[in-house]
Amino acid sequence: MDKLKLGRVMLAFAIFYFLLIGLVEAVVHSNDFIPLQTGASCMLHGCDPYNEAQLLKEYARNGGDNPDFRQAIWPTGVPPVYPPGSFLVVLPLALVRYPLAKLLWFVLNAALFLVAARMMLKQCREKDRWLAVFLVAFFVGHMTYLVKMAQPAGFAISAATIAYLLFLERRRLALATVMLCLSVAIKPQMAGLLALYLLWRQGTRRHVAVALGGALAIQLAGAAILHQNAASANWLPELRQSIAESLLPGHTNDPAAETSDQISLQSAAAVFTPGATASGLVADGISLVLAGFWVAAVVRFRRDDQDGFLFMTGGLLVFSLLLVYHRLSDSTLLLMAIPSIQIAVERMRKAGLALAGLTIFASTPIQNQSCFWLPENHPAIYRVIVENRFLYLLVQREANLAMLGLFGLYLWIAFSPRFHEGKELAAVG
Repeated sequence: MDKLKLGRVMLAFAIFYFLLIGLVEAVVHSNDFIPLQTGASCMLHGCDPYNEAQLLKEYARNGGDNPDFRQAIWPTGVPPVYPPGSFLVVLPLALVRYPLAKLLWFVLNAALFLVAARMMLKQCREKDRWLAVFLVAFFVGHMTYLVKMAQPAGFAISAATIAYLLFLERRRLALATVMLCLSVAIKPQMAGLLALYLLWRQGTRRHVAVALGGALAIQLAGAAILHQNAASANWLPELRQSIAESLLPGHTNDPAAETSDQISLQSAAAVFTPGATASGLVADGISLVLAGFWVAAVVRFRRDDQDGFLFMTGGLLVFSLLLVYHRLSDSTLLLMAIPSIQIAVERMRKAGLALAGLTIFASTPIQNQSCFWLPENHPAIYRVIVENRFLYLLVQREANLAMLGLFGLYLWIAFSPRFHEGKELAAVG
């Protein structure tokens, strides 16, 4: 069996796993959809989506079927935080009771992602197509976690991928505009940087600007609705308080948590820098340096260089995962980096294959497993690791380092003369 056929078999298995496990788990869990759909229902019925007591009451009224969800979702007492526009995006699903809404949400997310994966395969080049098939199969399996938890990140990634590919092909631009608008509105940190990069590209700038304007309008409309309702008039201070509390030691978004699956630079910086504020400042400083290198690499390409634009998109996607709060499951965003990897393989084969391998390694939940497996099965070894900051960084922040290495590899390839010579050779051929 050749590599392409093997890749197709793996893709078929990944789709089967994605649909079967995703559906079964979505029926049982869908925990991350609870505050989102219930928050939208709150917005519809005049309660406060950022008030825990009101949200719990609305969940019960709306047919909530998980009596233990309070502990599953908010074990530290801090509700998840979504911008007001997120509730407006899923508002149609607040018109039905929660058990039906979560099934509809699964169907929508599964369909959108499979469409995005199919479009990605069509976009990929025939040369070394086996690699693209392997990578798509990997990310289909990777997406299962987001779907089973009903994470809005899954919707944001799928919608952004569809929009990105349509913009590249410069077709169905109205649909691309709507998809990008909804992606940025429901979870801005997923495709926000990509949208700004698309603004720099000629040909689709007006549609991207409309999409960003639409996302902003959705956020403002959501904020206005919450402010107008008497029960949620105090929503902004409550949201700020929830964000601040979520960063406290031991809470959901604590960057220094020992069992963290965060992949941001702040989570890595927190190993050596105590406190969310201090680690945030260190991460911001590193981010500025990395952004400077990325911009310097981008300007080496002409603005009409399609391959250069595609390749640097991959680096930008990795940078967006490092820049702000992201969990490892969000690395499904790198589905959009497959064309970047193909270009690298075409011009610098060994470096391109290393890029593909590191993409898979950086997205694999090794860190997630070690966070729980080591303390439970080898507590003595775990204590040695915890007491040594460098060992702790290597073991418990492995994904952060892998993502940083992946970004560095993109920069190295972009600055390599061989990469630009490869373009000239391809043109002559």
